[in-house]
Parts: sequence; C-alpha cells; structure tokens
Amino acid sequence: MRFGKKLYLDGETGVEIVFADRQYETLRTHLLCDPEKEQHAFALGRVNRNHSGVRLLVNEVLLDEEADLLEQKQALVEAHPVRVLEVADRCEAEGLSLVAIHSHPFCRGSVRKSGLDVHSESEIFPWIAQRVPTGCHASLVFGQDSVDGHYWNAGSQSRSAVQAVRVVGEHVRVLPTTSGNGRRQAGYRPDERFDRQVQAFGQAGQSLIETTRVGIIGAGGLGTALTQQLAHLGVRSFVVVDDDRVELSNLNRLVGASRGDAEKRTPKVSVVERTIRQVEPAAVVQALIASVAERPTQEALKHCDVLFGCSDSDGARLIGNELAVRYMIPYFDLGAGIMHEDGVLRAVGGQVWQVVPGGFCLQCTGAIDIAKARVDLMTEVEKRRHLGRGYGTGETAPNVIFLNTLVASLAVQEFSNMLAPFKAPSKMLVYDALKGTVETVRPPNPDPECPVCSARGIRARGDEDEVGQEYQRAVPVMVVSPESDAATSVDDPTDCNDGDALGDRCNVSDLSIVVVSHNESCWFAALGRTSSSGKSRPLTHPQSCLLAGIAESVGAHAIEDCAQALAATINGRGVGTLGDIGVFSLGPRKHLPCGEGGVFVTADAALFQRAVGAGQHPDRAALQVTDPRLAASISEAFWPYRMHPLER
Repeated sequence: MRFGKKLYLDGETGVEIVFADRQYETLRTHLLCDPEKEQHAFALGRVNRNHSGVRLLVNEVLLDEEADLLEQKQALVEAHPVRVLEVADRCEAEGLSLVAIHSHPFCRGSVRKSGLDVHSESEIFPWIAQRVPTGCHASLVFGQDSVDGHYWNAGSQSRSAVQAVRVVGEHVRVLPTTSGNGRRQAGYRPDERFDRQVQAFGQAGQSLIETTRVGIIGAGGLGTALTQQLAHLGVRSFVVVDDDRVELSNLNRLVGASRGDAEKRTPKVSVVERTIRQVEPAAVVQALIASVAERPTQEALKHCDVLFGCSDSDGARLIGNELAVRYMIPYFDLGAGIMHEDGVLRAVGGQVWQVVPGGFCLQCTGAIDIAKARVDLMTEVEKRRHLGRGYGTGETAPNVIFLNTLVASLAVQEFSNMLAPFKAPSKMLVYDALKGTVETVRPPNPDPECPVCSARGIRARGDEDEVGQEYQRAVPVMVVSPESDAATSVDDPTDCNDGDALGDRCNVSDLSIVVVSHNESCWFAALGRTSSSGKSRPLTHPQSCLLAGIAESVGAHAIEDCAQALAATINGRGVGTLGDIGVFSLGPRKHLPCGEGGVFVTADAALFQRAVGAGQHPDRAALQVTDPRLAASISEAFWPYRMHPLER
C-alpha cells in the first residue's frame, strides 16, 4: 500500500505539530501529573505538506502507563521495546507519522532535550524513518512552561528543530519551541497603528493576528466586507478564492468595487486584493480566479491557519467544511439571506458557524444541502442541462450591504476572540434583523457516524487517506427519500437492498457506471469502476457524495434500476427518465443485474441499438441494429442476456 511521497525538508523549511485542544490538554495533564517522575506518550498523525514545510496533524494520542515503560524515575523515562515495536508496526501498516513525547516535570522556563534524549533520538529516528519513509517523525519534551522538539530531516539525515506546537480548538495557541523560533518571536514589536488593539488584545494576541494566514472562499458581499475588516485588524497574509467577476448588480453590496469594475468585468478577487493593499501595501495576497473545487485552489487553502466560507453555494460550503476537518483548520461559515413573499420581507438575517477540531462539522449537523451542493459543483454545461431537465430555477436571491457587513463583523469578532480570547466562544451565532437580536445557539454534539468529522471519516487525514489518494474520498452510496431531498450516505453498497448484486455483477470493462435504483420506497445510486482484477470497487472523486452529474464528469451513462416502480414519479419526474437508461423489473424479486424479466427504456437511439445488440436474439438484432460497428459485434454469445419479454 502506498501512502505518498518520501518526505524531504531542507534547512530553511520547518515542521509544526498540530493538536486539537482536548488532545493537547489530556496529553499535558498526563505528562505533568507527577513532579517526581518523567512521563511518556506517543502521538500518531498524518502530514499536510505546504510551501513552508510540513504540519504534522495528530490523529491520536497514546498515553503510556507504568506497564508500558521499561524504566521511569525523576530524570529518566524509557518506553518498553515491545511497546515501541507495537506502535511502530501500526505506523508502518497505516502510513502514520510517529511523535515520541516525554516530560521534564522539574523544568521551569525554557525546557531542552538532555544528552540522553539526543542519543535516544539518533537511534529511533533513522529506524522509524526507514520503516515509514513517507512520514514526518518527531519528538517533543514538555516542561512546566514550555516545549521543545525535533524531527528527522531525511534530506540531511539529521535532527532539525520543530518550529512550534499549534493547538487548535475554540481558541488557537501557537507555542514556539525552545530550539525553534521562540527567540525570534520574543522580539516582536507591534506597529503603532495597532496601539489601541494591543491595549485590548495584548501584544501576544496582536502578534498572532498579524502572523495568521487567512483563507477566504467567496469574494462577494460577505467576502469583501470580511476581508476589509481583517486587513484593518492587522491580518497580513490572505488566500482569496472566487471565479466570478463584477457585474452592475453586484455594486449594491461589493465593498471596494466601482462602476468601472463592472464595466471591465474585473475579477472579484482583484477587487479584494486592491482593498487589502490600500490598507496594508506589504500584505501577501494570493488572489485565485478559480473554483474552490479545483485541486490547485485546495492546495493554496490547506496552507492557511483559519478559513472563512463566504459563499452562498452549498458546494463551496461542502468543500470548505471538508478542508477544515481534513487539515485541522478552524473554519468560520458565514451566511446571510432574505426571504420575501408577495412583496413582504418574511425573514432577514444571517449566521456565523464555527467548525473546530473535535467539534461538530457542517455536514453532520445537516447545514449543507447535498442536493444543492451537487448542482453547485457541476460544470456550466452540466448546470444548463440540469436546469433544462426541470430541476431548480437558477433565480438569484435578494441581498443588501448592511446585512453582509453585520454578519462579517460578527465573524471578525469571533476570529479575534479565537486568537486573543476576551469572552466565551460563540460557535453558532444567529442574527435576526426583524427582531433586532443576535443570539448564541447551543451547538450540537458531533455525529459519531458523520462521514466527514467522525473517526471513520476524514478527520485529520491530511494529504493522504486510507488508499493514499490526496484530496479524494471513496464515493459512498447515497440514499435519498423520494418524499424529500434529505440524503444520508452509506459506506458499503451491500448495506442497501440489492446492493450485493449491484456491487458484484455490474462490472463493465474500462467504463464507470452510475446505477440509480428504486427499491422499497427509496432510491440509491452506486458509483463503481472495474479494477484490473475485474472486481467492482468504489470510484474516488473529490466531490464525494455528489452523485448527480458524476456520470457525465467521468464519461459514463446513468442507468436506472427502476425495480417495480412502474408509473412512479420523483419530484414530478417519471421514474425511468432520470438517467440515460431505465430498466423495470416485472417479477417480484427481479432487478437490473438479473438481465431477464424486465423492460428496457431509453430516449437515446445509440444506446437502444447497443442494448438490442447485447440483449436480443441475433436474428432480431440484425434487423434493428443499423450501426455497422455494432452490427459486426452481434454474436450468439449474447443470447443468454436477452431482456425483451416477447423473446420467451
């Protein structure tokens, strides 16, 4: 099993180790529980490679108890070789990075590795790097007031300093290591223009604001208002993503945009960059005229320290949510909207939701409309075809600048509180303009079965998932109730009715297929691709769980297994017309892979001829197949797979 490329770092890049706050507090409590004894632990994680080095994302912390230790006393602790081998075996099997951690509980001030620690690292680092060359292997030592650490630099075959430990959750802390950049950060002096902010947040808080790299998805009304405020706050590094351009209809709410921008069709991200530079000419701005669904865009966003979702697109929200969970990046999702009916405003407001490691995510709480996300992430051709088939309206929603600005201000408030705490965090803020209220809503508990943020999802998976594919997750089965647009995902097609047959019998060489099945008052779609062994396996796709439109995106045809749903409809559409092909069963237990006892329907003449050639008696096929290439392939071998009811 491949887990990725071998990791090389030069002397100018660095490593940062990222913990969720609850993980970190549990670890620190364990390490410093006894001032008379050193303690030991391991952390297992995956990597986020970026332009400035590597972030090692901690998936799991293993606390060593007395039985796991060979020796333990005030100035020495050593894990038992059996324990070390057990952990190393797991790292090798799963492609995990290893962090060996111990404490110097007697140390106050700047903690440092002892000579014995250095000698131990010189032995364990090359050994574990040889077993798992794709990982970033490190060590940490905790004192009462500080932390120090090293990682194995495969390029120079030597130890190098870990730059910092980042703790993310309701608040963000960046703890520079003694051997890393601690001394450089100690010399920070804020610009005098931030004097009043320093009075509020303190020098350390302002320093963290200025050194935080922010990613913003969406440069519309919310995004432009938010970015302007962040620039004034002192943020100096931005990644801004939007593939849209300024139009006259945008000028009522786009902060910094002019009529000239609308006439020139200026990219929205260019307006944002101009606004930032008017506040801070030296700011680092990466303005991407691109979709958030594109891989280079996600590459840029995964380097950020905090993400903001400022798009009204559920597709963009889905990807922002997944990036946040996968890379342990705090994510603020902003939304604003107006509902009107018969010329009367029925609802005006917005919300700011905060997704942090260890908490809920937008998908497990139902905050993402999968059906809408599916459409948002279609290509323009697919969207036009989708609207042409009668799905959706394509209409725009009303919007005003004061609503965007107020919601953006709430988000900047929570961002400031995350870096320089001054109050209890508000993970869910809801603004109601008609009532004139801003309420803090109690956040839901994470869904333990969520396909994104649960242990079985993509939480802290970094660049690599279980099959070593970057940014990709196996597309599960999607189960959708015909009475609503609600959707849930299922890992294995065999969990669904007739799923076993669909998974094992629908193998088509060199062709991906989408099968939509109507069975027992629900319908599901399974996306499969044959492997070299001929076995069906899930097809990975960066827009996981978005099933409509996937067939076109992979050059495949959608085949509906309509079961016995004769004359049934879904949202006004007749069953059998949703895909390119519809197949109905006539027997009580028949379905698509059986090939007999059913009716085949299609509006595509070419597909009809292919079906006739494959499923009819050769004499009948010869009469109806006019394509010479298909006619040449007609054979007696197709006889057992006939599906026309009159052939019997």
